Amino acid sequence: MARLCLPNETIEQILEYAWTSTTSATERKVFFATLATADAVLHTLLSRIATHCVIIDVSRFSTDDMDLYADRSYRAAEAVVGNKRSSLRIDQYYNLELPEDDLLAFRRDLYKSSHLRIEGFTGASDQARHHRDISSRETDDTHRRTWGYVLAKLTHIIPDAFSVTVAPAPGSSWPVVKQIVPALLFPTLRSFPSLRSVHFATFFEVLNYANHSAAPPYLPRVTSLRLAHVPICECPSTDWRPRRADGHLACCLAATLLESFPNLRHLHIESPVFLKTLRPPASVETLTLDAPPVMRIQGRQAFSSLIEYNVSAAVRRGFMSLSPSPSGSESESESVQPDVTDERRNGKRRKIVVRTGAEEPFGWVSAKAACDEAGIELVKVVEYVEPVVRTDPMLIAIKSADGVSVSVPKRPTVLEAAQMMAAEVQR
Repeated sequence: MARLCLPNETIEQILEYAWTSTTSATERKVFFATLATADAVLHTLLSRIATHCVIIDVSRFSTDDMDLYADRSYRAAEAVVGNKRSSLRIDQYYNLELPEDDLLAFRRDLYKSSHLRIEGFTGASDQARHHRDISSRETDDTHRRTWGYVLAKLTHIIPDAFSVTVAPAPGSSWPVVKQIVPALLFPTLRSFPSLRSVHFATFFEVLNYANHSAAPPYLPRVTSLRLAHVPICECPSTDWRPRRADGHLACCLAATLLESFPNLRHLHIESPVFLKTLRPPASVETLTLDAPPVMRIQGRQAFSSLIEYNVSAAVRRGFMSLSPSPSGSESESESVQPDVTDERRNGKRRKIVVRTGAEEPFGWVSAKAACDEAGIELVKVVEYVEPVVRTDPMLIAIKSADGVSVSVPKRPTVLEAAQMMAAEVQR
């Protein structure tokens, strides 16, 4: 009886969908074990997919996914560099076994084109701030329940990646992370020589609850940044922590996040924010804005809108202008200068891409007029076919510059936005 076979490309697409749909380290471990005993070709294809799409769940400081990748990369390295195990090297602070130089170089080459997805990295309850006696042998592993330990281990096992996505834990109904997450994560990402893209698929907690004073360091190699939520500035006037020249706290993520990417070329914003409050680096060439058609009241017609971005006002204030944006920290900005090419200096036309539905979004005419005047190309891309259903009784009437009166939702708080996002995921 003849066997019906599918092309390897089709099988690989099916396996990739199955792999990226897994929700736990246990599922991924079982998936590997099942295909290893079922079919050698499928197991080889899955290994290639897992190398390209690296998923690391660090919820509750878990390192199970890292252990899986450490074992697999060690076995793969044995076939290439052999078993050259020398004397054991230990990270004394975290009591971590360090890989040999040959193994680390093999892993760096193996993952240099990978897309790393870090799930469950919230920045909450980091015990690294508490003093502890590391000379004593702790039997309860409490020293491992810190983000410092998790990131140190990640660096040894996945020492490089082309892109990094920070996402909520699978099944989590609370996609909010602490504003300290970039300050914790970026020093690790600086060590990735191939990193070019960063995506925060999370909401940032407001500054009122921040208990740190660190701004995230620079990531000069990154050229693409995608944000599900732009952090909001709520710097208290009575806060004792250091302030910048522009009045923001030194740890204010709303003021410092974009400054961490001095060579950024592509910026993608998924949720509305007044663009005139942003200070993107002068190297930005393309801005992508998500404006899906939203059914904000059940039974009413869905519509998309650019009014919540206030594109025209931002452009007229010099948003995405060729001149460098003012920085709140001149001494720090001198250490990394934006890589503005000669073509950029000579006036290469910048572009704003609006991902929306088939209908023209409200505010398009005024935004187009302002962009044309500033020499910015405004492009509409039909990305959404079905409207997003979102019941929101808090509507305010706004008359757009097009002369059309339209009801738009009141800007939600971080808590309200996170709750709406969780409800949409559950539906």
